[in-house]
Amino acid sequence: MALMKNGSGSSSAVVSSSGNDKRKQRTLAKQQQISESIAGVSNTILENAQESVSAIEELKSSMEQIATAAEENSGASEQALSNVKNINTNINRMTSTIDTVITSTLSAGDNIMSSVEKINGSVSRMDKAVKVASESSEKSEELKVSSQNIGDAVGFIAKIADQTNLLALNAAIEASRAKEHGKGFAVVADETRALAGESEKNAEFISELVTKIQGSIDNIISSIGGTTKTISENGSKGNVLSQKMEELTKIAVYSVEAARSVSTYTNKLGDVVRKINDGSQSIAKESGEIALSVEQTLNSIDVQSGALSQTEDDIKELSNLAEELKFSTDTMKSAEDIALSADGIGASMEEIQGALENVTDALNQIESSSQSTNQSSIKNKDLVEAGILAAKDIDKLIEIARRNFDLLKISFNVVKNTVTEIRGAFGDSISQGNSAASELGVIVKETKNVDKTVGNISNSIVQLNMLAISGSIEAARAGDFGKGFAVVAADIRNLAKDSESNTDKINDIVESMNSEIDTVKVDWNDLLASQGTEQNSIDELINDIMKIIDGLVDLLDRYTGLKTVNDQNLEGMEQVLIGINEIQKAVELSAKNAMESRKASELIIDTVSHIGEGVEELAVMADELQQG
Repeated sequence: MALMKNGSGSSSAVVSSSGNDKRKQRTLAKQQQISESIAGVSNTILENAQESVSAIEELKSSMEQIATAAEENSGASEQALSNVKNINTNINRMTSTIDTVITSTLSAGDNIMSSVEKINGSVSRMDKAVKVASESSEKSEELKVSSQNIGDAVGFIAKIADQTNLLALNAAIEASRAKEHGKGFAVVADETRALAGESEKNAEFISELVTKIQGSIDNIISSIGGTTKTISENGSKGNVLSQKMEELTKIAVYSVEAARSVSTYTNKLGDVVRKINDGSQSIAKESGEIALSVEQTLNSIDVQSGALSQTEDDIKELSNLAEELKFSTDTMKSAEDIALSADGIGASMEEIQGALENVTDALNQIESSSQSTNQSSIKNKDLVEAGILAAKDIDKLIEIARRNFDLLKISFNVVKNTVTEIRGAFGDSISQGNSAASELGVIVKETKNVDKTVGNISNSIVQLNMLAISGSIEAARAGDFGKGFAVVAADIRNLAKDSESNTDKINDIVESMNSEIDTVKVDWNDLLASQGTEQNSIDELINDIMKIIDGLVDLLDRYTGLKTVNDQNLEGMEQVLIGINEIQKAVELSAKNAMESRKASELIIDTVSHIGEGVEELAVMADELQQG
């Protein structure tokens, strides 16, 4: 029994020992199995972590490209804003200049119209002057005819004087024959011969005066003809100028319209530029938002990258713990270390997941801002293209206005030269007119001498009539001896009557001439005075034209300045257009990289999720290991 007891006890001890070994073997097997599972999960987590590290590098690379594009976008936006600001400044300058141009053009138009009126008035006055000159020329021709009539009458008087002289000679012969009876008649004959000689001398003097008068009249006719021709030529030039000025007035009106069109298109361009400025500010703002989002995202990625690198190290350590667990005698301690490591990795994953949510939000913001920037760029591009068309239209209008004003400047220089010629011709016409006036003075003087000399002849005729009467008395006294005396006395009386008839004719002619000379003199002096006034008007007109030319030169300079500024605007808008194209390329690149970033982010999210799942699985296995 004792043996059995002993044997029974020994058998029980063996059974107990064997059960412990089996239990221990099972525990070791389970530990080994869990360790293998932990090691497998750790390797999987490590692979996911390494994949996340690779993906975050891709994300970082894509975001850096977005940052580069955002920087280019921001630079292009700032440059576009700077160009738009310069264009806006230029437009303000252009608007001010155009207002001045319109005012100056209107003033030039008013000056041109005033000059047209002055030229037309001058032409009208010249037409009247031509009529006055023509009438004076006709009256001068009449004076010439009158002077010729005086010459004819004086010729008759000279012949009568010659005949009287012959009669006086015959009377002397008859008186000599009558001897004592002819003494008285001889005296009559001598006095008759003396009067005849005096009349002949006076007739010769009048003939000389008439010759001078006719010479003066010829000079007057020549001077009046020259003056008339000059005034007529000036009138013709004036008419041509008047027509030319009418054409120039139309060009000036077109130029005003061109200037107003430039103003309209400039205002249109100003509206476009203001819209471009608003759009550029929106683009710049959105570009700034993209840049800020990218900067924040890159900072977050750097944090994630560090966290993932640390997680990778933690997972490698976890893998080492899992390997050590296979052979560890302190299972509780190893399981606890694994649990702690898993908790740390899990916490890192939660932090990374939170950061990834921020990355996703930032990517959403980048995509939204990129889309908004692209839409703003498209609108701005359309506006800039419209602005370029407006600037080109302005350039065409400026060229039209410049051609018009250059044509006006050239034309008014021609006008100035023509008016200067007219002014010089007025000087010649006044000089010729003064010569005619001087000759009129000579005629007045000579006609007075004619009148005085005719008076002397008239006195001689009176005395001759008295001698004829005395001869008749002496003839009656001589009786039969006086018969010859009576015949001579009768002939002398007849000749005296003929002389008287011619002197009366001369007096009438001289009176008529004096009246015509007075009329011609008054008309001619008025004409000369009007020519002097006209010359002063021409001087004023030349001054006006010089002002017009100076104004046109100033307008040309202003239009040249407008063209320079508009060319700058055109160049600036083309630069803005280039900037917008660069912005669109940058935005397109940002959008493309944002998609790549999103893929990388989603991959990181997926791997981090797998890591989280693996960590939870590790935690379960660590708990299981701790529970034995």
